[in-house]
Amino acid sequence: GVQPAYKPLLKQLLQLLVLHELALELDTDTWQLLAEIDYPEAAAIWLSLMETPEYLSELTWLGRSGEHLLAILTGELAATEVLMPAKSSIQEHWLAASPTWQALNPTLHTLVKQLVAQWAGNQRIRVLELRANSDVLTPALLAALPSTQTDYVIAELSAEGLAQAQDTYSEYDYVQCIPLAFDLSGDAYQTLLSQGFDIIIAGNVLHQLTPLPIALRRLQALFQQGGVVLALEHLPDTLITFTEGLESQHWLAVEDNKQSHVLRRLPVATWQAVLTEAGFINSHCLLEPDAIGEQGACLLMAEAQAQTKIPSESVAASEHWLITADSQGYSYDLATALQTQ
Repeated sequence: GVQPAYKPLLKQLLQLLVLHELALELDTDTWQLLAEIDYPEAAAIWLSLMETPEYLSELTWLGRSGEHLLAILTGELAATEVLMPAKSSIQEHWLAASPTWQALNPTLHTLVKQLVAQWAGNQRIRVLELRANSDVLTPALLAALPSTQTDYVIAELSAEGLAQAQDTYSEYDYVQCIPLAFDLSGDAYQTLLSQGFDIIIAGNVLHQLTPLPIALRRLQALFQQGGVVLALEHLPDTLITFTEGLESQHWLAVEDNKQSHVLRRLPVATWQAVLTEAGFINSHCLLEPDAIGEQGACLLMAEAQAQTKIPSESVAASEHWLITADSQGYSYDLATALQTQ
């Protein structure tokens, strides 16, 4: 049978079938497939999709996911082996060459150039890039910044990505590479606090921070006299459900009458809400060109206010907390984080 960890994914897939009138939801936990529908052969669907080779990364991901879906749901095969097999560059190709990102990546670089153009020639530009084992954005960002005026810190969430960054940028005397925890805590975070940043860039990273509300507050505290955060994210559309949704860690438990879990990838309104709650102001979101509704990638932009002091872990652990439930699971994340302090 289906492993408990994959029940949220199975339910989401069944709801997609209902949405496309391929199944009926009889009650909360019962669905019926519409057997009378003449389903096209999988091979025919695949051939029609291959008419758009620019989406090869997405198609490859979806093909692997569909082919091995049953084995993943029953626990016979790990999702990571399907999505990111050893020595595969599929994810890096998706982030760099897919039409999903080809418009937004250059837009991010252009925004950085415009921000830097406003700096006085004798003023340091302090830039922090949050990464998760991806070097897609860094080369163009460094090219857009004046090397003699810039202090550039790469904060890596992945040990493999950190080693790669240290090797790639070892000869850049204005680039520093450090490890960083997913909750933005520990000695490395304290080092970042002492620097104070003007621009923080995150490429497909923010949704991985956990617990997200606390991590975003810690992110906001890294700015010196205000600044700008620029973040590339992918919205929780069907592609994400069929790919990242195969891994249980990409789901958050929530208290909701309609659903028990949601994807870590957030819709635009939720991103703007959590950024505001973390102390950011004037948040905006730019969707990828030709997006149909809230699908595909987006570029989040927000301003940071004056540096915010947050309680240290030792103080937070000695306090009593009353946490009200919400529909997105952030109260669950917050409670979990406080219990570990």
